[in-house]
Parts: sequence; structure tokens; C-alpha cells
Amino acid sequence: MTRRQPSGGDQPPDAMLFGPLDLFHVRGLVRLRAQLAGLSDERTDGLVLAVHEIAAHAFTLGEEPAWLVVNSGADHVLCEIRETDRDGAADERAPDRVPRLAEPVGGSAIRWRVARLMADEVRVTADSTSVQLLMRLAAPARRVPPGRSRRR
Repeated sequence: MTRRQPSGGDQPPDAMLFGPLDLFHVRGLVRLRAQLAGLSDERTDGLVLAVHEIAAHAFTLGEEPAWLVVNSGADHVLCEIRETDRDGAADERAPDRVPRLAEPVGGSAIRWRVARLMADEVRVTADSTSVQLLMRLAAPARRVPPGRSRRR
């Protein structure tokens, strides 16, 4: 695993190739970068959970490793999970291979729901080989449905 110490603003990405037994390290890298970028504890926890759910989903259909790439900028943290082939190389989309990362399988739909609830944005690439999870340093304003109060 590669680790760099961000000092604010745009930082070079950290990347790691991970397998099903490495989810602890995935969460640790995301937590480190989120904290160094200045995310609040609550938003850091949300991003860590969102990334964990998508990373775990990457292994519901197979045992190939995946890449986690974490970038931080002046106002956000961006985590990307990318499919790989069996050797850990970036997946170049063999014409007969069906993308697996964005496929809801079995109970995995709940993983996607959790990720979308926790992260500010969840984006899937057009070829479904990569998922990006974005968390801004400042929480976006949430719309309150009519008839509901912001207070709890």
C-alpha cells in the first residue's frame, strides 16, 4: 500500500491493489486520506462505509483483485474502485466479458443503497468497470420534504 502525507489542497493519489481479505486496509486508507483532507469524523465514517460496501461488492462475483485509488483536493475526497483482470492489471474490457462491478447481484442492492446514502456522489463509468465515490469537505444542503422539520 502506498501512503503519502497530504498537506492540504490537491494531492497525488494513493493506490492499492486489494483482494477480499484486504477490506480492513481499504477502510484504513480511505479513513487516513479523509482525515488528512479535513473531513469531519461523521463524514469520514460515511465515506469509509460507502467505499467498503462497493469494495465488498467487487468480490460477490469473483475473486479477482480490484484497485482502490484515493485522491483528495481542496474541497473533496474522491475514491475510485476499478475492476482488474486476474493478474491485477487494469481491465481492458475483453469483448466477451461482462462487467461485474455495477451488477446488482443477490443482496448487493443494499450495498449500493448504503453507498448512495453515505457518499455525496456515486458514479459508475459507462463501461461499468469503475465506481467513483465523492465526499465534499462541506456537507451539501439536504432538501427537507414538505411537512417535515429539520429538527429531530
